[in-house]
Parts: sequence; structure tokens; C-alpha cells
Amino acid sequence: MRTQPKLSKESASALIDLGQAISHNATSEETTLLLDSTLVQEAYARNVSLQALQVILLPAQFHHQSNSMPSAV
Repeated sequence: MRTQPKLSKESASALIDLGQAISHNATSEETTLLLDSTLVQEAYARNVSLQALQVILLPAQFHHQSNSMPSAV
């Protein structure tokens, strides 16, 4: 990724877009694959993997929180 900065930006954008596309129905295998990608040696790849995970996990977290909140009477 260091030697091809333009390609790095495009692949990072594609991974984040993929995270957005699967955010509502990501499987545990897909989430695990991204989580495992946070352990690779290349810092840029780790950061992009975290960004893609954030896109997937944050909507799920908000959905879970809104379902577990008591309704106002």
C-alpha cells in the first residue's frame, strides 16, 4: 500500500463502501474477517479495516440500543 498511494486510497474507499453495503446484513464470518484484518502488519490496512467495521457495527449498536430502551408511557 505504501508504494501505490492512489491504489491504496481506492481500495480503502472500496472496503468502506463494502462495509456500508453489508452493514444491515453482515454475517459473522464477514465481521470476523474484517476483525482479523485489524491484526495485519500494515497500519494503513488495519485502520481501513477498523473504519469498515465501524460502518458495520455502529448501526447495529444503535439498533440494539433503541430496541432495549424502555418506551415512554
